[in-house]
Amino acid sequence: MPSPSITVVAHCWLAAVVFLTVRTAAGYVHRITAGPARAAERLRTLREVGYVAATLVTLALAVTVETVPLAAAAIRRGAPALPAELVGVLAAVTLLLGPVLAGVLAVRLGTLRYRRASRRLDLTYRDVTGWFTSRYAATVLALAAATAVVTAAESTVGRLAVAVVLGGLGTVLAPYAISFTVRDRPATEREREIAGVPADCRLRVVDDRTRFGVALAAGVLPGQRYVFVAESLFSGLDERELAAVVAHEVGHHEGGHVPRRFGAVLAAVAPLLVALELGGTTALFAGVGLAAAGAVGAFAVVRRTEYAADAYAARQGLGPALASALEELAVQRVLLTTPGPHAGPFAAHPPLHARVARLEAETARERPATTA
Repeated sequence: MPSPSITVVAHCWLAAVVFLTVRTAAGYVHRITAGPARAAERLRTLREVGYVAATLVTLALAVTVETVPLAAAAIRRGAPALPAELVGVLAAVTLLLGPVLAGVLAVRLGTLRYRRASRRLDLTYRDVTGWFTSRYAATVLALAAATAVVTAAESTVGRLAVAVVLGGLGTVLAPYAISFTVRDRPATEREREIAGVPADCRLRVVDDRTRFGVALAAGVLPGQRYVFVAESLFSGLDERELAAVVAHEVGHHEGGHVPRRFGAVLAAVAPLLVALELGGTTALFAGVGLAAAGAVGAFAVVRRTEYAADAYAARQGLGPALASALEELAVQRVLLTTPGPHAGPFAAHPPLHARVARLEAETARERPATTA
């Protein structure tokens, strides 16, 4: 077994190689692609393919240099009373928060220089490192804790029950987790007035350096429904366009989309939990296959809720304003026009042109009722 120092150095070298490789590839893509919008889309594809490649290469190196056994041995020395199952979970978390995080972050930093040019991003390497590390770490730790609790249950029914409880708790606490991992602040009265957010929704304004997206709905409890909006929208859109974007997010709350999405994800994970209970290679492969099919279904549910939220905004008389906002954000390269050919059935958002077309059709249906 290699020494811990050799293992650390090997993973550091790999992260450096990933960074240089991705940066070279990103420069080539940016140089040969006509137009910044198209370059931004290709760089997104490069980044996301890079995530997968970097993770696989990192895991291969981890197997070669026995990273997980080394981490497990160090944990046992520091806390000999821990159960073997918990030691295994902690060793896996060490791998994810160490080598895998370094590789994925190297991909993100490797594309940053050219993404800044193609998408007009005002980001530093420090901004990206701080935000991405905190979000990634919070996600890994939450998943590790959930995995440990779920696997501790003694039956499939028990595991499903624990998964439902934990997932429900996560859905309830999501607004606070988001606030913890992004830079946000309460909206001012003037910002609430411009956004037209209902009284029972809390509006939070997010620092653009976190790059969390354009807007987001979170929370399910009465009085705890949150809408997060990027700060740049107040300067990049007119008042009706901003109100339309917020109305779309309110539509997620009014349509019950937050718990519906949770249910879709839970349905996708259930076959895998059953397979783990049954044991055996055949059951495991079947569970993975069914979970992958469930994931495709879950993403389809998410895309339908996006269309439904657009329709809600249109019913508020904001359909044309939302279509205009989407197109303006595409011009500003805040939004990309398609989910990307690599996403396919795993895309969480429909293509922008499809959303605009539906909004125009929805507006045409509403117009006769308005003028009658």
